[in-house]
Amino acid sequence: MYYLHRTPRPFDGGELRVFDVALPLHTETAGKWEERTWRDWEPEHDSIVFFRPTAWHEVRPVGCPSKQHADSRFAVNGWLCSPAPANRGNDVSL
Repeated sequence: MYYLHRTPRPFDGGELRVFDVALPLHTETAGKWEERTWRDWEPEHDSIVFFRPTAWHEVRPVGCPSKQHADSRFAVNGWLCSPAPANRGNDVSL
């Protein structure tokens, strides 16, 4: 995820939260909620964060006091992929 916004940051929040494990939050055997840990990345202008696409993640709420579009949090995201192992080396186009 690549972040871009005005500086100084005119909004609050918008952190990217990536959880440490990609497991169900509820355990079937114990019937209790398990504690999960995470890491938050601040949306700093002109910065980029890479993480596995299978990782559980969320964007924390964003507050924009001015209510102006230009004062919002902006991000560009995408996925880096490679062909499936069975298709590597084949010149097949979809």
